[in-house]
Amino acid sequence: MELGESTEDTARRELFEETGLKVDELNLINVYSGPQNYIKAENGDEFYVVTVAYYSKGFQGRLTIDRSESQNDIR
Repeated sequence: MELGESTEDTARRELFEETGLKVDELNLINVYSGPQNYIKAENGDEFYVVTVAYYSKGFQGRLTIDRSESQNDIR
């Protein structure tokens, strides 16, 4: 998330960067937070993750995978 960016704008930007797809309307599924989202990074940094999940019924574009943004192969 960039400074001043809404969660909706972050979701749209990340989706486009990682897949090449664009969405307009986003529908909130849920916000996930709490002690179960604790992470300790390899460098010793500790933090809690907050996940905001959305779905959309429509998209534009052609699915492409940016290998620098993805760890999994889509088959």
